[in-house]
Amino acid sequence: MVASDFVYSFKRIADAKNTSTGWWLLDGKIAGLNEFRDRSGASEKTDYDLEVPGLQAPDRYTFVIRLTEPYPQLLYVLTMTYLAAIPREAVEFYKEEILNHPVGTGPYRLTEWIRNYRLVFDRNPRFAEGARPAVGGVRDDPRRQYPVKGEPGDEKEGLLADAGKVIPFCDRVVFYEITEAQPQWLFFMKGRLELSTIPKDNFASAVNIRTKELTPEFHAKGIRLWTYPSLDVVYNGFNMEDPVVGDVGTPEQKARNLNLRRAMSLAFDVERQIELLRNGRAIPATGPIPPGLEGYDPDFENPWRITDYKAALEKAKGLMAEAGYPGGKGLPVLKMESTASSTSRQFGEYF
Repeated sequence: MVASDFVYSFKRIADAKNTSTGWWLLDGKIAGLNEFRDRSGASEKTDYDLEVPGLQAPDRYTFVIRLTEPYPQLLYVLTMTYLAAIPREAVEFYKEEILNHPVGTGPYRLTEWIRNYRLVFDRNPRFAEGARPAVGGVRDDPRRQYPVKGEPGDEKEGLLADAGKVIPFCDRVVFYEITEAQPQWLFFMKGRLELSTIPKDNFASAVNIRTKELTPEFHAKGIRLWTYPSLDVVYNGFNMEDPVVGDVGTPEQKARNLNLRRAMSLAFDVERQIELLRNGRAIPATGPIPPGLEGYDPDFENPWRITDYKAALEKAKGLMAEAGYPGGKGLPVLKMESTASSTSRQFGEYF
């Protein structure tokens, strides 16, 4: 992998023919990239050699991005899978079938892929190829070393026992694609999976609700409990083009719909949902930025998410009346869409 692979990959996202779902991350952000996109849409074949001023590779290992304006989110964006480097030679070889032949530079290679069931990864003998040999023949490239630093408490938990060792440790890694939580849990309990999250319906049998420690039965099986905060934002979205809840119509209609959305937000008892459906394993959101990200304000109070639920309900009733639906009268049936899993259906029904 060299710098030009990144230039090519960014251009693939911009190529209008590819209809990439990640284009919104770069739209209007990089000098000349929108012009490249316009040309790609107007031509029968996209010229990937066409120069884009904002994407340069002055040498094999230097990738330069020139922005049209300040874009402080770029460091986060660069870690997203949309912007992963893709080898041009592989795309030109496989063409439309590239989606079935992923080519990367990591410690493993995909060797088997049974759709909707299993993926098998085998050790990549060319991982970090070219790293400088060290004493004893062990490569000293940091890409081949297990991390030497971790989160507070990792060393005590033994998670840094392999610090500095050459990776990968395993010759093969197998992933199973399991849609429902219960089959995943059964696989884990039978010893067919190395790790698993705890489904909400099995939480009480695995963890003492009061102490938040594993039950003696699970301790006896040699299972360990690992708890950590996860950057995960869960939300319910409104269709902003819907005539009842969206930002459409006359100014008066938009105001009524806004009051309806605010009433629904206030009437949704998120604390109770976390208690019932998440076993208390979540933090009620006050805004779109979660703890752990730059910009999070622990003192911010959301006027449409009131902790005192009785007060929130009273305020919601007033907003319902202002929206033209006093006591809910006259409100059309609203449809809520979710994924097909049983857990998602439960969350939808609770909402």
